[in-house]
Amino acid sequence: VSLVDGTELDVSGKILDREFAIDYDNELLAQISRRWLHLRDTYGVDVVREDADQALLIAVAVCVIHMAEKERGDD
Repeated sequence: VSLVDGTELDVSGKILDREFAIDYDNELLAQISRRWLHLRDTYGVDVVREDADQALLIAVAVCVIHMAEKERGDD
């Protein structure tokens, strides 16, 4: 993920299974995992670093999940 300020975030893991991590400079920022509750998809976003921009990490997670759904044809 390339941010407007030139920062590069790495997204890795089982993206199509919606189980992935977001790293910056080889340091874990957040882990995202899918959980099923009441027949609907819900996701856990565990922000690891206190000084990380939580809203940005959630936005990245939403974008990655949306891209994974398009890839799988889950629109």
